[in-house]
Amino acid sequence: MELAAYMHCWQILQECHAPLTQLLGKTSGKDTDKLAQLQSMGIRISEAYGLPILADAVGIMDLKVVSDFICAGDHEVVICDVVDFETLSPVGGRSTALYTGYLREIGLI
Repeated sequence: MELAAYMHCWQILQECHAPLTQLLGKTSGKDTDKLAQLQSMGIRISEAYGLPILADAVGIMDLKVVSDFICAGDHEVVICDVVDFETLSPVGGRSTALYTGYLREIGLI
């Protein structure tokens, strides 16, 4: 498959998504149906760029893969071009983006 065929949507999560860190960031989609897991947890799913997203994400980026996948320990790394970016309006007002510092502060990493 050509690299151009690989499209991804990167989501900017809110602090309230911190409990999803293990599922979304530490579990491979090769081993787990993440979408089914999220739905079984009652997480609202929407769609952007033809892909499922968390309905209450802070923002999203439409990405096009431009490199080979590189093994990096327990993850794979890939270089992408940002095709589009959208800041989403949070449900219920203001939202706070999820940062690594917050995950450390609450003991998840």
